[in-house]
Amino acid sequence: MTEYEGCYVFTPGTAQTNGQVDRRPAKRRKILIQDEFMPFVPLLSGNENSTSVQNRFEIFQNAWNEQEKLFRDLLQSSNISTIDQVVSFVHAIDFAKTESKIPTGLIVAGPTINTDAVLFESITDRVKFGERVTVVNLDSAQIPNLKSALKYINRYASNQATDLDDEETTDDGQQGGRHLNYDLQILHRHVQLHSISRVVLSFQDSEAFEGGLLTDLIDVLSSWNDRIPFVLLFGIATSVDMFLDKLSRTTVKRLQCGRFDVTQLGKEEIFKAATSLEHPVGPWLGPSLSSAMLQRQKDYIHSVSAFVQSLNYVYMTHFFANPLSIFLNHHVACDSLEPEHCEAVRNLQSFQRFIERLIDDGDYKTAQELLSDDTLLYEMVQYKIREGHKRLRAIIDALEAICTFQSYLASKSVRLWSELYISGMSGKLQDSSLVNETLLSIRKLPSDALEDLLVKLSAFQIPGLSAVLEDLETLTSPLLQPLRSSHAIHRQTVRTTVVAQKVELSAQSSTLSPQDLAYSEIVDRTHDLVREYLRTTLVNPTDIFLHEILVYDLKSPLRDVFAPKSRAVVERALSSPHDYLGCDCCDGLGSALSATQPATAVLYQLYLESGALVNVADLWAAFFAILGKEDEEIEEKEHERIL
Repeated sequence: MTEYEGCYVFTPGTAQTNGQVDRRPAKRRKILIQDEFMPFVPLLSGNENSTSVQNRFEIFQNAWNEQEKLFRDLLQSSNISTIDQVVSFVHAIDFAKTESKIPTGLIVAGPTINTDAVLFESITDRVKFGERVTVVNLDSAQIPNLKSALKYINRYASNQATDLDDEETTDDGQQGGRHLNYDLQILHRHVQLHSISRVVLSFQDSEAFEGGLLTDLIDVLSSWNDRIPFVLLFGIATSVDMFLDKLSRTTVKRLQCGRFDVTQLGKEEIFKAATSLEHPVGPWLGPSLSSAMLQRQKDYIHSVSAFVQSLNYVYMTHFFANPLSIFLNHHVACDSLEPEHCEAVRNLQSFQRFIERLIDDGDYKTAQELLSDDTLLYEMVQYKIREGHKRLRAIIDALEAICTFQSYLASKSVRLWSELYISGMSGKLQDSSLVNETLLSIRKLPSDALEDLLVKLSAFQIPGLSAVLEDLETLTSPLLQPLRSSHAIHRQTVRTTVVAQKVELSAQSSTLSPQDLAYSEIVDRTHDLVREYLRTTLVNPTDIFLHEILVYDLKSPLRDVFAPKSRAVVERALSSPHDYLGCDCCDGLGSALSATQPATAVLYQLYLESGALVNVADLWAAFFAILGKEDEEIEEKEHERIL
């Protein structure tokens, strides 16, 4: 379907003839009527019941509605100053002082203005509020010429429900005249009848309009400006100069322009909002997926709306393709699950590692019960899902704490939030150079900076840090000058003396005051507490039990979820048959050839090694050598038979 094609919905069952319902019974056919609409398909080889499918869809809707509301609030809050300025500009216009010029607002919003509709929607809603203002949003796709533009303005500004053709007319009741539907006399009459104070024409994608069309339209509007209070709003993606160059000089002189710059909301702010929810319902973004999304945003300069749509697609694919995503709902009942759900949990790699740890610890009873009792497994999964959310939330808190460190420390390696998140979710941040440099910089902070830092860190509930802050406040309260620790003071000084016309250099250690020594001890305690906090918190998410449910990390959701990978599966089966057979004879061989492998797999690997031209005799000899035929007579007979 395209934007100019019509769409009709056919609903059989209640046919009407001449305004009366046809009550004739329909033919009885043996068809399977689906009672409920299935937004998602049943998984687990089709064994998933309809309740579980519906639950997955409802969890997806709840998760995304929460995320979408957050994004919309973030976009509105980032543009609140610009929206206030535009609204004040529209409401403060005194048409008696405009000198026959049309008040015009030039909103410079950057290259993403054509796709970010939240800004103009907010402006439209605010402009309409409180006064008799009519707002008409003009789209370049719907207005190919001047006549269409005037018709569009008349129709929507005058609230006419019917579409009029080019030659249709409309009546003017009081004056007794008939006007063409593109005559602005219709709008003039509407303004008089309803006491409209302003008619705002909004051009969100103004640079998509032809320059000649805008010039002609502004000229026509200017001729009616003494009777209709027009206000123009143009969204500009490039610059004001480039936009005004499209218009003639005479047309530009008819505009009384005001410029409004929009604060661009970057991908970092959106990404941080998507990855730092306090109580997320949906999946956490994995490092590979996050890196791919950010790289795509950088390469193609997508708008914020496009980035939000990509995140929406990630949420949808996780709940669409993962039957275990139903466990993200903490209130799901055990009775609504199928036995296949429990078997799927037992096949997870993290579950298998958990069972192995239980066996290594000697807890054979618990391991056996989890493998056989579905009810106990359900309770364990519910508990571990909540615990996994807490551990992942703790990782995000640790990353935010590192951001707080970077704002106070004189560090050269300041990382963006996206870089910290990808490193943290990859498990590479625990012993990284960034953390080590941050810990070393803490030792060199003066007492006033350290006190401010500890106040900010109190929000992260680091164990033992509140007591350190109390001791520091007690130590520094009677002092006027900030204290320095022993790590920040150069304790070794060089002393120069002249003895018998010879210069002698000697090292001399400076002594610290009791206050500096006490402060140095507080600094060491802070260093040790922060180091222990980061060490225990910044764990690898793949080590968390049931991380396959909590974290979504597919690089290409579309291909991995909806498109079957038959070629890749067949190639992997032929290259590594042990992955599918699970036999002991092929375990540990890797890519090496062995006679225990299936003949088809051996022949396929030899075919890959043969190059572009294949010598069948050499291929057969190599294949025969691997299979280990030791009887020469059998080999000769086989050769003769084949030849």
